[in-house]
Amino acid sequence: MSGVEDRFPRSAAAFQKALSGCWWEASASGTPPGWPCVRPPVREDDPPRSCGTWFLPWTPDRWPGGFPRERQAPNRSPRGGLWGHLAGAAPREHCPLPAALPGACPPGRGACPPGRGACPPGRGACPPGRGACPLIVLGSRCAPSDLPERALPLDPPCPPPFSQRCPARLHRCPPCTSHCLSPVDYETKAALRFPSSKSPCAYPQPCSCDISKDSLKVNLLKLECHFTWHLLKEDIDLFEVEETIGQQLKFPTTKSRLTLYNLLAYVKHLKGQNKEALECLKQAEVIIQHEHSDEKEVRSLVTWGNYAWVYYHMGQLKEAQKYIDKVENVCKKLSSPSNYKVECPVIDCEKGWALLKFGVKYYQKAKGVFEKALEAEPDNPEFNIGYATTMYRLDDFEREYSVKSFSLGPLRKAVTLNPDDAHIKVLLALKLQDVHAEAEGEKYIEEILDHTSAHPYVLRYAAKFYRRKNSWDKALELLKKALEAIPNSSFLHHQMGLCYKAQMIEIKTATCNRPKGKDKLKFDELITFAISHFKAAVEQDSKFVFAYIDLANMYAEGGQYRNAEDVFQKAFLLKNIADDNKYQIHFHYGRFQEFHQKSDSTAIHHYLEALKIKERSCLRPKLTNALRKLAYRTLRYNACDVQSLSALGFIHKMEGEKGKAAEYYEKAQKLDPENEEFLTALCELRLHI
Repeated sequence: MSGVEDRFPRSAAAFQKALSGCWWEASASGTPPGWPCVRPPVREDDPPRSCGTWFLPWTPDRWPGGFPRERQAPNRSPRGGLWGHLAGAAPREHCPLPAALPGACPPGRGACPPGRGACPPGRGACPPGRGACPLIVLGSRCAPSDLPERALPLDPPCPPPFSQRCPARLHRCPPCTSHCLSPVDYETKAALRFPSSKSPCAYPQPCSCDISKDSLKVNLLKLECHFTWHLLKEDIDLFEVEETIGQQLKFPTTKSRLTLYNLLAYVKHLKGQNKEALECLKQAEVIIQHEHSDEKEVRSLVTWGNYAWVYYHMGQLKEAQKYIDKVENVCKKLSSPSNYKVECPVIDCEKGWALLKFGVKYYQKAKGVFEKALEAEPDNPEFNIGYATTMYRLDDFEREYSVKSFSLGPLRKAVTLNPDDAHIKVLLALKLQDVHAEAEGEKYIEEILDHTSAHPYVLRYAAKFYRRKNSWDKALELLKKALEAIPNSSFLHHQMGLCYKAQMIEIKTATCNRPKGKDKLKFDELITFAISHFKAAVEQDSKFVFAYIDLANMYAEGGQYRNAEDVFQKAFLLKNIADDNKYQIHFHYGRFQEFHQKSDSTAIHHYLEALKIKERSCLRPKLTNALRKLAYRTLRYNACDVQSLSALGFIHKMEGEKGKAAEYYEKAQKLDPENEEFLTALCELRLHI
């Protein structure tokens, strides 16, 4: 042993300095940190004389409450200092010295530390997965694999240590810690001399291995959750969406409560309410435990992803990392190609509902996501409802020359798979009404109303059915009943306004636009009712384009032109709205200018802007005729009106009459030779001619 001892500090004080701060990482099973195997010297100036006993240091932060009785040391040293500290801990196990008893533990001394494996034959114990013993131990040596053979007097090296890298001049950061290991320096002649280029790690010191916000975000962006689905707050009215989700949680709909709470957490975050977002995610976890216990891990992936992002934005990076690790563990368990996401139709379905909630700009994406989910499970009831709902909204929004019926098949299949779901049945009834099968649709409505007492989301669509049937009294009855349950619904207020508007138009038509007497009183009353409900709809949803348009038109019908102008200007200021909505605003404002303000030039400008936004539309024939009529009428009074000439050129170009289009553009270009639009149009037309 003398040859070995010559390589070590000769006094306990020197050895204490070498040993200072040295400790083992806890194992995955939760074993507390241990200390290298040393035995206290007999005297303070004695060198440590033997090895084999493992001690666990007791400190309040590492083992609160003290050691269990069976782990307490049978004999404690009264000495202070380092050895007193070690003596105050429980001796764990006695691994053999190779020279004394290779390959076995001494009788009566117990086994090697739990979770650290057995004593390798002819050597001391190295913790599995840990790699290197951080300190030279007497009689045996566990060391990094890059140490020279002359430093290993009794046994070969342990497996390579930690794979994680340390900053410059430091070596091997242990996983899951914020410490780096620094080179050995005993400051004594007896210390081992290692090559400077391969200095091993000896004992922990604080360093900059803490979690980096930038590196954390790289992994966050790989998660599959609301924060990575590109849902922009500019595309919705946050308060209206929050209100709607709250109503749907109060009155359960087709969407699962888990989906709604995850979505509500994201909306809360967008509003800057991260603490409230965490509360929503806690509710989502409760629902997972009670309603999805059979697939708890997969259902939790979106929730954990949202947790990680919320904590990241709150600056709690360790908490964020904790949830990233949870996602990573599940992905590995399911053998996913990615460490941070799993291809799962359940997640696709949740993503589809989130996209639908963020408005028309996301409908096509939602369609693709639900189609992907159905490829995996074609007859899944929930997936079919999501896909049918998406197709219905696309049909309703993308009308051109005729009513679309792409959603009819998906709706029928969804109803077949969900015979008790009133929400999908009422959508099927409305689609049947679209395709002139109103009688069949009404049977579904009557069946729904017989079995549904007062669910506001069913009542509102049933009211829409009766409004389109011109049964306004029945529609208003159902809408009023629904408003009692959810008085802040922008949709219900808009539907109420449309009913009053339809009744107003009926009186206007019957009196040839000249209501008198009782008709005039009723006419004015209906306008007042319609304005109040359209105004409420706009107040509840600041991005409800059609509510703005209907409100402005009602003001115009009532002769309140200044109010109408103000509402139209607010509509023009709306940001991040779909081209179809911009088209509608320009078209209706053009009509307002033509029929109420008698401003043909302004009307021509906005009609032309509408056509430039979307050349194909169900309103195109009507819009084109109105624009052509105004342009010809203007040219009769002023043959050099550039705006009218360019408008006629655009119409002929759009209709494929390139010769006539070039003729009008040439006239306009002569009057305004610097106009780039006219020059570009002429060049394109001449190339084709």
